[in-house]
Amino acid sequence: MKDYRLPFPDAHFDFCFSDQVFEHVFNLATVLREIARVLKPGAISVHRFPGPNSLLEGHIFVPVIPLCRFDWYLALWALLGARSPRQRGLGWRETYALNRDMMQYCSYPTKRELRAASREANVTIEFHTGEGIKRQCVGRAYNCFRAAEAAGLGQLALRLLSLASQRYMVVKR
Repeated sequence: MKDYRLPFPDAHFDFCFSDQVFEHVFNLATVLREIARVLKPGAISVHRFPGPNSLLEGHIFVPVIPLCRFDWYLALWALLGARSPRQRGLGWRETYALNRDMMQYCSYPTKRELRAASREANVTIEFHTGEGIKRQCVGRAYNCFRAAEAAGLGQLALRLLSLASQRYMVVKR
């Protein structure tokens, strides 16, 4: 098991932020407990990360994240020519091997798993994905939201886009 201990004293921070980290966390309750430990009373931390419903695995550029757990699926996409920018010019076998290795370090927790871990860690978490989409002001999700909002379908679009967009999770101590 990895040592998730943060090198800071208890109740040290008023605010913490991570970007693209939680998809690499395998021991959620331990990490949430540790985040809560370094937060001052009443402080929050905000975390942005892709969920398992994201349309494209961002490290290896293969669609449908849950299927990226299967070797046959990674081999198929390598054979079909899917490459991340760092893999351009590599053969399918090299790409497959790199993708397989990368996926060992990715967990993509579900909201259900995150909620269970927060209960175990005795911390409160909230998801604000819709707010994140509205406030980011760039990207495909934001553009889709704005178009839907102009047609009077903004709230419906936010619900649908939240399923496959970056997660915005707030941890409260």
